[in-house]
Amino acid sequence: MQRVFTLEELTERLGRTARSIQHAVQDGKLNGHKVRDVWTFNWHDVLLWLESEMSDVDSLEPEQFEKVATYSEPPEQEISFADLINLEAITVSLAAKTQPSVIREMVKLASNTGLLWDPEELEEELRQREAMASTALEDGVAILHPRRPPANIIGDAFLAVALAPHGVYFGAREQTRVFFLLCCPDDVTYLRSLSRLARVLKTPEVIDSLLKCESAVEIKELLLSLEESSN
Repeated sequence: MQRVFTLEELTERLGRTARSIQHAVQDGKLNGHKVRDVWTFNWHDVLLWLESEMSDVDSLEPEQFEKVATYSEPPEQEISFADLINLEAITVSLAAKTQPSVIREMVKLASNTGLLWDPEELEEELRQREAMASTALEDGVAILHPRRPPANIIGDAFLAVALAPHGVYFGAREQTRVFFLLCCPDDVTYLRSLSRLARVLKTPEVIDSLLKCESAVEIKELLLSLEESSN
């Protein structure tokens, strides 16, 4: 599988000009390497750059996530919320008031899936990721995830969901009320799952709809319904 993009390949996949990508490199937003006048970009660095531009729901670009993930071969299987979401990993009343306690409680939820083998390591990975830049968006939602795929501590991909109706200051200017924790065993699965979540989050008034849910069942049914309608 290809792990490096040339400048030309990156412009084609992201639909951006070469100049805009070079400016991102000059500004220190994207790591790139130039050898004999040829620019190359590690795809993990590209992922970090795309994530750094995620400031609100409108800035989520599912098509770009898919294009970075897909390369030249089709996906082995379709990613679905039905496979990612476990009712035991959903709560409508997150017992947390600070960023560290949110991370701790989200890891506890993840443990309920039976797919998390090392909760302490995941918690540390999430803390390090938030120290790099907050995963909270300006729409009252945060998408927590480790810096790199935690393949050695999870059995399979999963998505934990938590509502904090009263809000928590998690890193955005406004309080965050909806938290997602997305863990996948590899970057490709992560990008495809993130793309699917991004499409759902672009649904009008989706945050308000989620906050009206009174049970884990309602949250899962809503996400599955929105997923189907966004396809």
